[in-house]
Amino acid sequence: MTRLTPPPMPAMDPAAMPACLRHGGQAGALLRMLDWTDSPLGAPATWPPPLRTTVGLVLEARFPMFVAWGPELRLLYNDAYAELLGDKHPGALGGRFQEVWAEIWPALRPLVEATLAGEAVYQENLPLTLHRRGFDEQAWFTFSYSPLRDEAGAVAGLFCTCSETTGQVLASRRVEEERTRQRRLLQQMPGFAAYLARPEHRFEYVNDAYVALVGRREFLGRTVREVFPELAGQGFYELLDRVYIRGERYVARAVPVRLGDDAVERRIDLLYEPVFDETGQVAGIFAGGYDVTEQARAEAALRTAAERVQLALDAGAIIGTWVWDLPADAFTVDERFAFFFGLDPALGQSGLRLEQVIASVHPDDLPGLRAAIAAVLARGGAYSHEYRVRGRDGTWRWIEANGRVDLAADGTPLRFPGVLLDTEGRRALEAERDRAAALLRSFIEAVPGVVYAKDHEGRMLLANQGTAALIGQPAEAFLGRTDAEFLADPAQAEAIMATDRRIMDNGLTERVEETVSLPDGTPAVWLSTKAPFRDAAGRVVGLIGTSIDITDRKRAEAALHEALEVKELLLAEMNHRVKNSLQLVSSLLTLQAARAQAEETRAALDEARGRISVVARLHQRLYRSGLYDAVDLVTLLRDLCADTATALGGDGRIGLVFRPDGVEAGLPLPIDRAVPVALIVSELLTNALKYAYPEEAPGGLVRVSLRRAPDDSGQGGLLVTVEDDGAGLPEGFDPAASRGLGMRVVTTLARQLRASFSVGPGADGRGSAFWFWLPDREVSAP
Repeated sequence: MTRLTPPPMPAMDPAAMPACLRHGGQAGALLRMLDWTDSPLGAPATWPPPLRTTVGLVLEARFPMFVAWGPELRLLYNDAYAELLGDKHPGALGGRFQEVWAEIWPALRPLVEATLAGEAVYQENLPLTLHRRGFDEQAWFTFSYSPLRDEAGAVAGLFCTCSETTGQVLASRRVEEERTRQRRLLQQMPGFAAYLARPEHRFEYVNDAYVALVGRREFLGRTVREVFPELAGQGFYELLDRVYIRGERYVARAVPVRLGDDAVERRIDLLYEPVFDETGQVAGIFAGGYDVTEQARAEAALRTAAERVQLALDAGAIIGTWVWDLPADAFTVDERFAFFFGLDPALGQSGLRLEQVIASVHPDDLPGLRAAIAAVLARGGAYSHEYRVRGRDGTWRWIEANGRVDLAADGTPLRFPGVLLDTEGRRALEAERDRAAALLRSFIEAVPGVVYAKDHEGRMLLANQGTAALIGQPAEAFLGRTDAEFLADPAQAEAIMATDRRIMDNGLTERVEETVSLPDGTPAVWLSTKAPFRDAAGRVVGLIGTSIDITDRKRAEAALHEALEVKELLLAEMNHRVKNSLQLVSSLLTLQAARAQAEETRAALDEARGRISVVARLHQRLYRSGLYDAVDLVTLLRDLCADTATALGGDGRIGLVFRPDGVEAGLPLPIDRAVPVALIVSELLTNALKYAYPEEAPGGLVRVSLRRAPDDSGQGGLLVTVEDDGAGLPEGFDPAASRGLGMRVVTTLARQLRASFSVGPGADGRGSAFWFWLPDREVSAP
């Protein structure tokens, strides 16, 4: 690439400086430093007015711009465009467009040729593969090329405004990928799902399950009112409006809905979830749920069957039967009935009056029995009442009478059949149960936190005040009910019940974290210890649990994790900025060295630039590797050797190899140790490549090795050796007494690291060797 070089003196007199170059930040300063006299563009004072005007516009602008002028399309650009060039800047100033961007020139050439032919060109999000930071990277740009004409009206160049849109393109792709993923998830979910955009509730998405539920219709772009006119009067329009206006979710189970022309009623578990945009406003509503019509029917049937089963379980053994002919007031009873009521079995077969039957009832229970009989005779239907009777053996026993009164068409009671159930044993058990339950409740109430017990079906049996406070309801609202019946959030209830079922099925105690909603809607995290509850036979019949609130602890853990992430980002950004600053200093030293007249000054500036470049590359490795405060020592030395060989390899007479002897990659070295180690090795390599092999002598091999080695006291450490087979060192050479800046830098840095440094001849007696030993404590020191 043909580049301009700084002149040996200031490039132009400020008084003669064209107005277009008097400003423009760093790019303007660099343009003023360059000697344009012998360049294809000539001195700025001779530039055509259109070029001077456009260059002034470019330098003053903060948006990335450049001018490519003349037959060779020489580049002039501003600071904003310099950021896009990466390490091509500042060398690209005055360079040929097609050489600066050689890697993408095949893609740009047709656009440039069209512009030079007088056509304005605009490209949006053009993909390009650039090499501007030491590696190939995919980027996208939006730019406009405009032809620039000279004073005669001929096209003499082009003017470009551009912006890198890599971030936007990648972000847009991520958004689209996320949308696709969400649609795929919604499509695969077992329930129905739809998305309604604000504020008219227009359909933007429905899954197949939704179509299967409501029938095939035209959805997308249409409102709910347009798609479902049959919902008018069912409250769904108003419900959607309320969710949108308030921004509050709506959850309900087994909601009745009539769909289709025949308005068949179905039952659905329904969720309306507001979706917020980045400003916090409701952008739409997610509508989802499940068709539970069959499930609701099955649950109703199960409840009925469960009631019957429970009745049979509670009833115990049948101890007698009766049939009461109501118009004749004639009871016929079996022998067991007669025994428990102290009656003559023979009379029970021929017919007894009511007063004969109830004569054996306990006097305290008789008024209640008469009232219960009168009530059932008046209304008809089922009858159940419990009372005490005195049997033939003279003892009082608790029984339960269950029956049914059949009525005539005019409401007259006709027939009253029934059975007797012995409840004496059950009542004794219930009394003991109640006593034990009262004792257990007293104990549970004395325990702090949340304590509860559930049966095998998940129904709450016992709970203390801490449980009631967590649920936000009095005990009578949830005792005897499952989480699905008393929690407002179905998803939360299902998650808790699934955990409970797993523990009861596995029979193992578990500690789990559960996210719950407090009575005010605030989410909280509880650490629950749950264990299976077993009966006397060892069968799992329920579950007992305790919970403590760990919300504050989880928040603290999240805050700590976030702080660590922020620290890593800040360290990465710091290393990136340090690298950029050091590269800028290195570039300025390059320019200054080119202007220096004295060879000694140029050499000193080149050495300083080399040392700064070593440190800059270290920070570049830091922010690229993700290890923001340490580098891998093996990789550091290997890359340093490669960089030095590229920079000073010359004509290939000298080879350079690096051998880590028994030291594997992955050994971290803190940055405050890595910088002096890199500088020491860089100085020793530079000396070997520059001075060990004079031009008239044959070439050779420079070797850098790294191995573990103890010192004389047995202390562990790492030994770095830089060895050559060249001319060797002067007799009596002492690095501590050397007047050369490089040796003084090496010895000073070695003392800083508390490391030992020694020199001598190479392994076979030829050349020179430098040994640098770093104690283990310095490798891992903070």
